[in-house]
Amino acid sequence: IGARNRLQCKRVLTDATGWNNPKNCELWRSDWAKVCNEHLPLHNQVDHRSYEKQGNLQIPTIHEGADARKIEQKFFAGQEIKGSWKVAVNQIIKQQNTLLQKI
Repeated sequence: IGARNRLQCKRVLTDATGWNNPKNCELWRSDWAKVCNEHLPLHNQVDHRSYEKQGNLQIPTIHEGADARKIEQKFFAGQEIKGSWKVAVNQIIKQQNTLLQKI
């Protein structure tokens, strides 16, 4: 019985589709990578695993988005603008990744 003395039904949540299961996400990503790799040459293959799982020493960059990419292009064109913090951080990460590749 609810606050207004009305009968209420109890709800039970069931996961009918499995969309929120993290294991399914890994499976879908691996299937997507297999389909992509069938159509890509060997030097452009896609790997769905994280850098850590690949054993790669690269530092992953931060997702910037389209607006941040435009800001970065203006920055490299010599225009003085106030950029996103993500652009500055990604430039530092890219420099660190090039140093790691040299090692």
